[in-house]
Amino acid sequence: MQLKRGVERESCDFCHRRKIKCDRALRMDQGQDGCSQCSLRQLTCCLDDSDDVRIRNKRRQPDGSPAQAAQRDDRLRTRSSARHLLHDDNASNAQQHLSTHTRAPSLPSPFDAETVSLLDDSPPDLLFLTNPLELSLDAGLFLDHIFMEEPALPPCPSPSATVAAQLPLSHPPATQPLNEHTGQNDAGRQDPWISCGLDSVTFNDALHAYFDLAALCMPVLLEDAFWEDYRAGTCSPCLVFAVACRGMPFIEAPGKWDIQQRLAGNFRDAFFEAQRRPAGQTPTRLDDLEALAIMLHFKYSDADRSSLDEHFENLFLTHDSLVLMMLRSAAGGALAQAPDTPAATTRANDRRKLLFWHVYGLDAFNNMDYQTVSRIADSDADAPPDLLQAQSASYLDTILALAVIARRIMQRLCTVTTRRRGVKAEDVASLYDELAHWRQNRCAGQLQRPRHSPVDSLPIDSMRSCRARTVSNLGDLHRAVAWLLEINCSMQIENLVDQYGIQDAATLSSVAVSHRVEYESLRAVDQVADMSSWLAQIRLHGEEGKTHSLIDLAPSILRDVCKGLCVWTCLRATKLLQQQSQEDTLGAHRAPYDGSQRATMSINNRVASYRRVATSLRDAVASAVSHSDTGQIVAFLDEQIAALDE
Repeated sequence: MQLKRGVERESCDFCHRRKIKCDRALRMDQGQDGCSQCSLRQLTCCLDDSDDVRIRNKRRQPDGSPAQAAQRDDRLRTRSSARHLLHDDNASNAQQHLSTHTRAPSLPSPFDAETVSLLDDSPPDLLFLTNPLELSLDAGLFLDHIFMEEPALPPCPSPSATVAAQLPLSHPPATQPLNEHTGQNDAGRQDPWISCGLDSVTFNDALHAYFDLAALCMPVLLEDAFWEDYRAGTCSPCLVFAVACRGMPFIEAPGKWDIQQRLAGNFRDAFFEAQRRPAGQTPTRLDDLEALAIMLHFKYSDADRSSLDEHFENLFLTHDSLVLMMLRSAAGGALAQAPDTPAATTRANDRRKLLFWHVYGLDAFNNMDYQTVSRIADSDADAPPDLLQAQSASYLDTILALAVIARRIMQRLCTVTTRRRGVKAEDVASLYDELAHWRQNRCAGQLQRPRHSPVDSLPIDSMRSCRARTVSNLGDLHRAVAWLLEINCSMQIENLVDQYGIQDAATLSSVAVSHRVEYESLRAVDQVADMSSWLAQIRLHGEEGKTHSLIDLAPSILRDVCKGLCVWTCLRATKLLQQQSQEDTLGAHRAPYDGSQRATMSINNRVASYRRVATSLRDAVASAVSHSDTGQIVAFLDEQIAALDE
């Protein structure tokens, strides 16, 4: 709503920029500091309208009463002083933060002259300057708008006290949390590694291995914040066991697969115990949600697992449960501070933003792969233009923009209308154009594909170390993740078109789109086949000199996408063989010189080409040697390839 000329606005700068309702004046009259939106996000609520041309002339005019003039001058001086105080306070906080955290964050965010000049003109909150997540301001506001509004949610899957009392856990909690004040263990409490049958050195190596290798692909939490909470004893036991569980495959330890399952069981028991709170208490704490995000889609073994454990796993340790808990906890303001600890979680604001980014992207790609409806409300129309149009400067912004496109694929191609009548040709063409625009303009410069040279010609440095944690070390992995996620989006478009068909298939536009779908799919598979050797050749060094391929560091993305493309290639080759069999049957009743032999040779050559592509993708999948389920996946792919020979 536009203000009338000469009327001073009452909304703060944050609410005014986002064009949302602000209750600053009402809360100030009640003696509270700032509006509810800024309090929810732990921001300093300020109001600076000194450059508003609608009231500038009014302020220049002298008032009739000297008392009113003095009151106006005092108000302006107070507002100016508060503005300068905010600027100085944010600068001092940034300097203090950089000095206290001696270990550099995993993804540093540099200062630039353009950003500083913009801040000098109209100083907003400066928290993003020290944000190591490299999320742009527009991306951070977009994620806050997604998760921190007040949505109408169904009941969150959290067991009540009465139900939890009637259904006791099959195993007692693995450990009690550390002392919240001193960080030392009490006399009757165990260290987390004791319940797993480990020593402290192996347990700490697993914790370090998570941040050094497992978390490079899709980060969930900040390393320096985790270690500060862990040493202070305020870290949730769920998060400690989750981090150790995911880092265990990357260390050398006898029987590490069994140890990983024990760590997963300890996480499960600690997470269920954390949910046993009386009704009406605060929602799930931040580090418990981080632990659930880390352990999502983990495959628990059937050993020592009761039916009650399996029931709880299917109910609480799922993707839907994570999204619902995130939405309810964020809307209730529980993610700003852990409710069970006397002090706020270390760097809660930065950790909250990173968790928002992870859950939003995970939800977008998961729903696209499984064709399920998202629990997150559609807010793509409210996304800032810079989020989808401007050149990205970071890996996180690049993946976030691609996640928005993945959500649009589901919104346009997987609806009730498309399932009944087929997808629209213009929607398919528009989505391909958006992917091309993302690839050329939205993807960060250091993550883009080479346009005039093959992927295999990229430089390979076999002596890179993950300990340095520089941008060049992470560039190859992040580049591969961005490429294969984009290719996955293209293949999912082909999958939906193949399932539901195209409306008005007889028109020229529909025929053209059908050929484009086939072209984009074949080109995507060919590109991944070309880069499969590149994915397996680049080796990153971990502990004790052991090297890991890029696919080994990102199994949930790189390995699974290569697996899906290998199966797609085998299925397409099988269709060609079926077509050849039908033509041979019909050719038996034709003349002997009708060209059927040449057609058979052509099909055989194409099938042989498909088999070579499937084999290269299978070999890429097999390079993920640090994960116990890779052997089962490779055996399944071998059966698909062997079927072509038969």
